[in-house]
Amino acid sequence: MSSSALKRISTTVLLEDEDALYGLRTIEGYNPPNKEYTLEIVEANFKEYKAAQEVESGIEKALEAARDTTIRFQHKFHSSVVGSRKQVVAIYGEDADEVVAVGLKKKSDRKPVRRSKPDASK
Repeated sequence: MSSSALKRISTTVLLEDEDALYGLRTIEGYNPPNKEYTLEIVEANFKEYKAAQEVESGIEKALEAARDTTIRFQHKFHSSVVGSRKQVVAIYGEDADEVVAVGLKKKSDRKPVRRSKPDASK
């Protein structure tokens, strides 16, 4: 299979192809010498294409739903961790070793805030 067979065909071209199929249906006595291009074969290929497109669309919708569910559970998990950290600080205090265990810094390990004096030359 060539690499170009793995690239998507533009929607514009596919719509033109569908229009050509509709036109092909109107031709009475269409009987091509190459039997790969009979109306029956073209119709069968069109039906396979539409069925595959429908399956792909369903999978995309399922993926979107799964992504939304994952995001919802991420937020739920994150909120529970943030709340747990607050509980550890409330129970054990800001300077306890338990605070470090949940990924926070002890109050005594923080650098003091140095406030600068306002510039008097202005």
